[in-house]
Amino acid sequence: MFRLLTTLILWVALSEASKIVIQSNPNYLLQDLTKTLTLRCSLLDTATTTTTMIGRRDAGDLTETQYDVQSVTAISVVRNSQNEPVANLTSQPSAAVPLTDLKSLKVHGSLGKNHASSPNSEHAFLEMQWDHPGQNQTGGYTCYIYAVDAQGQNIVFSTSAEIGQEFPSADDMLSHISQLEKTVDALEQRLQAVEIKLGLLKPPHAEEGMVVCEDSNNWNRDPYGNNGRYVFHNVKFQTPYDKPPMVSLGIDLLDESSDAYLRIHTDIDNLTKDGFTVRCGTWADTYIFKVRVRWVSVVA
Repeated sequence: MFRLLTTLILWVALSEASKIVIQSNPNYLLQDLTKTLTLRCSLLDTATTTTTMIGRRDAGDLTETQYDVQSVTAISVVRNSQNEPVANLTSQPSAAVPLTDLKSLKVHGSLGKNHASSPNSEHAFLEMQWDHPGQNQTGGYTCYIYAVDAQGQNIVFSTSAEIGQEFPSADDMLSHISQLEKTVDALEQRLQAVEIKLGLLKPPHAEEGMVVCEDSNNWNRDPYGNNGRYVFHNVKFQTPYDKPPMVSLGIDLLDESSDAYLRIHTDIDNLTKDGFTVRCGTWADTYIFKVRVRWVSVVA
């Protein structure tokens, strides 16, 4: 019995086709040595020159078509003959979901053509990556991609890949040890770089302290007259600066006689990278019992 086609157009031209592929990296696991396993199932838009019939098409499982599908609605991956669900990607919600190996499996994917992480020829994809895979991740994987053609009919693509496991040879062990040594060297270099950065980011050199000037009657007399009196106190930094720093002074205690006007001044003398001198002074008939001067030094 002949099938009636609502629309039938025959041509020979360069047209777009669709093909399902599944790629694994690596193809087999080295026991206790393989760090990651990646499986990527994709629907590719490929070019083909063929006689193509545009019209109603039957749905079914296949690996490629001679025409480009209209859209992809879902991707699913199962494992081994028990069809253990591994991961799904659907449009509602539009997110890739791991269904097994939840502690080690990460998945991502897209159902559209314009996803940033895929080559231009890739219509849709679902990628799975296991950290430190083992025996449980070996076996056969089958990927199903569900699509719709231009006439609105459902199409199911499918393909499979086999992941085996081998015991590492002596050469494999030596190669692994060599790679570990390179990794350790790289980590040591990064650690040194971090230590250098931390050294550059350490707080700027700063120190503080105080000096006390007492009993102004015993201070040195001003050789130039004016009945001036002054006293010096030397300060040495705990850690020398690279160059003379900035130093600020402040009086936080003052005890003086009320029999005369208050007259007091403090200043800095002989500032170097190693220390400085604080000078306390008064004049006329003022008497200072005690003045306490606090100082702070910071990098200039």
